[in-house]
Amino acid sequence: MTTAVNLSLAELGQMIHSRQRDLKKLKTRRKKLQRKLEQFDAAIAKITGDNFRTARSGRPTIRGGNSMSLAATIAQVLERSAAPMNIADIVRRVEASGYRSSSANFRGLVNMTLVKDNRFKSAGRGLYVLRDRRDRGTAKRAEKFKTTAKKKSGETVLGQGPIAA
Repeated sequence: MTTAVNLSLAELGQMIHSRQRDLKKLKTRRKKLQRKLEQFDAAIAKITGDNFRTARSGRPTIRGGNSMSLAATIAQVLERSAAPMNIADIVRRVEASGYRSSSANFRGLVNMTLVKDNRFKSAGRGLYVLRDRRDRGTAKRAEKFKTTAKKKSGETVLGQGPIAA
């Protein structure tokens, strides 16, 4: 390799142009190899059942590849339970159902899902049940329903008999 001290501007320009061309070729080659690598990852995932991806850093990342969302899995667990369940039991049953997560704080994810998803309601401190379909409205609508029902005291509401005020 020639040192930069002995080169003219024209020679430096040629050297830069040559390196840029080489860089472009390398990037194209890298893109083709990346596509092949993704095909290998897909083949591995098909065999193992894992959703195997490569991060930008080049390190493999493994995602759950679950057939159902966490909320749907929790709903299924609570649907099968006759009594309210605490978070530890829900986490245990969700994991036993085959749900996979690489989260270091999976219990926190379950707890957050229970709080945010309107399919679930609290049945006491740390206990959760599946909310009945008729009961899925917001708290404000439920309060409005109670107020309306109290005004109609003495009348039958939803076939449940008279409402006591």
